[in-house]
Amino acid sequence: MAVTIRRAAAVDFYHFWLMGAVVRAGEAQNVYTPAARIEIGERAYQRAVRSGAGPALRRAATKFRRLETTATPFLYATFFPFVTGHYERDRTVFNALGLLVFVLALAAVAWRLGYGTTGTLVLVGLVLLVFEPLRSDVRVGNVNRLQFGALVLYAWLLWTTTAGDRVRPALAGGWLGIAALWKPNLVFVIGTVSFVWWVRGERARPWSHLAGVAAGALAAAAYAIAFFGTARVWLWWLQAAARLTHDFPVPVGEGNFAPTRVLEQGFGVRLGVAWPIALVALLGLALRRTASSRRGSAPVDGEILVLVGIGCAVSLLAAPLAWLHYYLLGVFLVAWVLRPAPRGGAVPWPYRVAGVGAVVALSMGPLLQLFVPSAPYRWAAFGNGGLLVLLLLGLYDLGRLEFGPPIRDASVCPSTNRSSLPTKPGSSSPSATARSTPWPRSPKGRGSTWPRSAPPSRV
Repeated sequence: MAVTIRRAAAVDFYHFWLMGAVVRAGEAQNVYTPAARIEIGERAYQRAVRSGAGPALRRAATKFRRLETTATPFLYATFFPFVTGHYERDRTVFNALGLLVFVLALAAVAWRLGYGTTGTLVLVGLVLLVFEPLRSDVRVGNVNRLQFGALVLYAWLLWTTTAGDRVRPALAGGWLGIAALWKPNLVFVIGTVSFVWWVRGERARPWSHLAGVAAGALAAAAYAIAFFGTARVWLWWLQAAARLTHDFPVPVGEGNFAPTRVLEQGFGVRLGVAWPIALVALLGLALRRTASSRRGSAPVDGEILVLVGIGCAVSLLAAPLAWLHYYLLGVFLVAWVLRPAPRGGAVPWPYRVAGVGAVVALSMGPLLQLFVPSAPYRWAAFGNGGLLVLLLLGLYDLGRLEFGPPIRDASVCPSTNRSSLPTKPGSSSPSATARSTPWPRSPKGRGSTWPRSAPPSRV
């Protein structure tokens, strides 16, 4: 089977750019019907030919005389700053801004996880050079780099939150609600963070978080309605989303690396909706098992990053359509599993071997299909396997992390408040001895390769 690079020549950017211009000019409202896709695409093609547009615009307009309008109305409505009428220049500005946002966001994640200056530069350099999902996102002109930056800002808002805090979770939830209406795959991040807080015995943070998500989503929806001039645009988009796999049945050979598609095409196994349902159910059980064992404890430094990474990984593995550039969000777990050990400690070699192998598979696996075009589904399975290993390592860490001192707010977690428990004479209180570290300690506390604990931090 020959592999075709279908998503090339910044075709995603062409769709965003064209829809922003068409709707702002009042040329169309419902851009999601099959007839509108053909009409708008043909009109754009004729305009590009008559106006003597540059080669990039002519190439994109020729390839997509039938458009693939699948993005949310909010994404189209926010793209107008990149529409100045000069396609090549707009594309260059967009790609430059996307790369800048991604690099700064990844540097912030690396710095927060203790990479230091040298480690941060090495991580950013390696991702820029060899991480194929990033290169794909630049080629097609998609928004995953900006989405990564939005998620890092969301995590930053929660880095300093404490138990019982309602303000920061609400602000972070509001930002995530806006980002979710930009690209709805973030719903798994919303569910993962809120569910872990709830299982841990907290009530204030998940409720304020979800309220913020709802407020942010409503604001984003209202903005899109004002831009399109009708509230029915969301109904039109929902109808188009329901027909997505029917209208655009993309095989693995054309770049759809979704596990369900890989299993169906490569092995003849059809799972349908059973796969995402089972995956979400297994995730819920795993999160409940890991989080409930830490009821009443403050979260460890950087925990929000692994929770965001878990949510992103599940959204990729559960989706019926997953282009290569979608896997850019796997960088959260890449940075997490490659993080350095604290001073005085070492990373267990099985963990490091599994982590490095998974990162290599996710980074380079999809690229290998170019060298073995007869079986692209195998390399798609290779890349998804790497992401699955990263997900399992993240879940393992979530259950093994040593958390901070017990939460003292009895109204937040009364059943697990241990700050007032009596201690033996001469022993210190649980709050004094608890520590927070991204690596677990040895059960015996000595003679082990596990790193020593770091001082507790407010997260």
